[in-house]
Amino acid sequence: MSPPEVLLPFLKEAGFGDAIQLKDFIFDNTLISAFVERWRPETHTFHLSWGECTITLQDVAYHLGLCTDGEPVVECMRDFQTWHQCSTWQWVEDLLGARPPMQSQGRKEGFAIKLAWLRERVQNIPAGAGDDTLRQYARCYILMLIGGYLMTDKSNNLESAVLAWTYHSLCRATHRNVTDIAGCILLLISWIYHRFPQWGPSDRDVATFPLAAWLVGLGQQSRDHHEGRLLRWRHRLDTVCFDQFRWTPYDRPELQALCPDWLRSGHEIHTWRAVVPLVCFNFVEFHHVDRVKRQFGSDQQIPEDPVNVDKYLSTTARGDDVWWPEVLREWYDRWRARHQPCHMITITPEPNRLTQEYILIGGLNDVAFDSCLLMTS
Repeated sequence: MSPPEVLLPFLKEAGFGDAIQLKDFIFDNTLISAFVERWRPETHTFHLSWGECTITLQDVAYHLGLCTDGEPVVECMRDFQTWHQCSTWQWVEDLLGARPPMQSQGRKEGFAIKLAWLRERVQNIPAGAGDDTLRQYARCYILMLIGGYLMTDKSNNLESAVLAWTYHSLCRATHRNVTDIAGCILLLISWIYHRFPQWGPSDRDVATFPLAAWLVGLGQQSRDHHEGRLLRWRHRLDTVCFDQFRWTPYDRPELQALCPDWLRSGHEIHTWRAVVPLVCFNFVEFHHVDRVKRQFGSDQQIPEDPVNVDKYLSTTARGDDVWWPEVLREWYDRWRARHQPCHMITITPEPNRLTQEYILIGGLNDVAFDSCLLMTS
């Protein structure tokens, strides 16, 4: 659903002016399944024969048009009365201009906002509404965009939070008993097609911003012969070469000409290069760009061991609703210190090269080992 014209200035004001193009996309389930099999939860990277690659905050900015340099999504999730002296539904009414219908009698009160209710609100904006009222309807549309496309889950209820949720969803999808995947699938499939352009639609390699907008209207992928197509994708990932991965796809002049100024700001670029925790309420997932420095035009040394946040979080009562900025203060503070040099990777310009140390210690298979030695000789 496209936003009404009267909401466009307020969506732009909130930082969602470019993201409104992201809707009605179709993806290849077997391609995503093959990549999930390559996902390593401890490093948040895809492991291929020649090394690692992953979705970073830079990819979020270019593919979704969302600024990544900002405060994390924090506070509490349900118990507003305790922390704000204001009931949950009063907050909803103040921000959205109305309260959703109450749950049917006999059920415990829930706090989900249905996308259908948000859609109906946006479709019935009163004529002559003032700016404050239009901002309330714009918030409804933003929630619909987040719940429907950017941070989906299986029940379809309702920035760095998008990437944290996508990392978390990929980690969960690696479990044997999980048959579906949440997260921002639009970001994942757009990232795959731009990093592996040989697998993307041949008629879609044109510059757009945000990059994921080019997937809108893509033809339906066949659901026939699922197992056979999955085997083909597995084989392609097994045999894909180092130089078939597009390490720096965003340097094209025609793309840069379309990008907004904020995308080139120093704070935004420093955020992309920060090895920091990504925080979304009680979810903490680490942004290990130190393992994929080649995606920033640098050579790649052996990275340090990944940060194990699960060991810490296992001692936290995840089922409780607490004031998460206090309980997880260590991780919130590290995110807020992301611009400090000690948290940022060092860029040593030498694109598309592996150090001898990385090749010898990195555990590459024989084919990848031989090809990488040729590249560095």
